[in-house]
Amino acid sequence: MGRFRFSLETLLQIRASQESSAAQALAQANQEKSLCQSDLDRVMSDSRSLNDALSEGGIAASISIALRPGLRLNAERARVALTAKQVVVDQCLGEWQQAKLRLSLLEKLREARLKEYQRSERLAEERWLDERVIQSL
Repeated sequence: MGRFRFSLETLLQIRASQESSAAQALAQANQEKSLCQSDLDRVMSDSRSLNDALSEGGIAASISIALRPGLRLNAERARVALTAKQVVVDQCLGEWQQAKLRLSLLEKLREARLKEYQRSERLAEERWLDERVIQSL
């Protein structure tokens, strides 16, 4: 009996590689987005600290008033960066989902062809056994 050979095996390996690369790109994009979120959280925390200092009055209040425009600018930059990273994450997610779908379709096709091959092998073996029995009679 022969050995099963999937004619699209090379394409299946390429699709698996593409899916893996897309998953890595998605993980990297999520990590970068997380860093941007951390930066924004830090800026917002600094802003809250300055607001607390402003409410206390005195020298701390005058320092917080001087630093406030810079913090607003930093917060806006952090928000813009976070929004841009979210766009990248969404794009990477879409690419990964497409790559995963293409891979799963090929895997299903391979499974169907393997079952078909196994069925045909069983039938061929049964025919061969039937012929042997008939010849021995």
